[in-house]
Amino acid sequence: MSREFNNTKLNAIANSLKDAVNRINYTGDISDLGNEIGLAVGSTFNNMTEEEIRDFISGFRHGMSLANGTH
Repeated sequence: MSREFNNTKLNAIANSLKDAVNRINYTGDISDLGNEIGLAVGSTFNNMTEEEIRDFISGFRHGMSLANGTH
């Protein structure tokens, strides 16, 4: 594990996304959602390496597969 994830980090990411709700004044697509999530995670975990980004994407895919029943 290269970076520690805990409730404090999750709270920071959640708050960043809540702030984005008040800032966004456009209708986008799913890639815009990905961009906002990336900004929130990248701001919480500064200077993520390529390996850490791959780990995050892997975890994201895992969560999506659990949510949509393809896991």
